[in-house]
Amino acid sequence: MSCFIDYDKEEKWLREMAKEGYQLEDASFRYKFRSTEPEYTVIKVDYRHLKKHEDFIDYCTLFEDSG
Repeated sequence: MSCFIDYDKEEKWLREMAKEGYQLEDASFRYKFRSTEPEYTVIKVDYRHLKKHEDFIDYCTLFEDSG
């Protein structure tokens, strides 16, 4: 099991996992992956605790609007 304090190292590890054919499904208490086709992907870590549902919707809209 891996545990990270450095987001850059975590992102690099997750990209390597994707290259090996493991797609991240969940990272609540531990990392959960599913097998998939290997792929190169950009992964950015962003842990936020949004208190209101409206804040979550606004947050998602920001990324949708950005493409």
